[in-house]
Amino acid sequence: MKHYSYLFLIFICLYCKKEQKLSAPGPFRGTGSAVVNGQNWKAHRVECRIDVPCYPGRLSIAFHTFSSEGFLRETMVIYKMPIIVKESRIDTVNYATLCSDTSVGANYGTIAGHGDISKDYYTVLESESNKINITYYNPETKIVIGTFDVSFIIKSRQDPLAPDTIRFMNGRFLTKILR
Repeated sequence: MKHYSYLFLIFICLYCKKEQKLSAPGPFRGTGSAVVNGQNWKAHRVECRIDVPCYPGRLSIAFHTFSSEGFLRETMVIYKMPIIVKESRIDTVNYATLCSDTSVGANYGTIAGHGDISKDYYTVLESESNKINITYYNPETKIVIGTFDVSFIIKSRQDPLAPDTIRFMNGRFLTKILR
């Protein structure tokens, strides 16, 4: 279980700074929404990056929510997507071969404290139809638009009330590649 928590922290480090406030000025925030376990859900910030270490030339999109005080509470990341208009299956990624495997992967986690304490960690639920569809990409403006459906199963639990499964359905996003 330490391995999953460690990997989740790496993804958080790639996308957020400790105690980063929602109201802090920063890069293009993007939009993202879905139905999560039957409830409407909206990301407060959506960030898209390219050339993340270990899988250069592929996209990584992070969806973040924050507390009313502005501290990070949830992060869902879909990573290693080709930069083309196409639908891709989201698979469970073998972390031992993360850098050599070309499968699109995803993970989800909850965060506590001032946005710096990892709580619950989820990986892709293989038995579901998990996919991301890039419906629009403009290489000049770096704007990316798409849809996604992905389900997760808990791998590391800190909160005893955390659900075993998290399902993002009818997800939509609009973001811009930051680098």
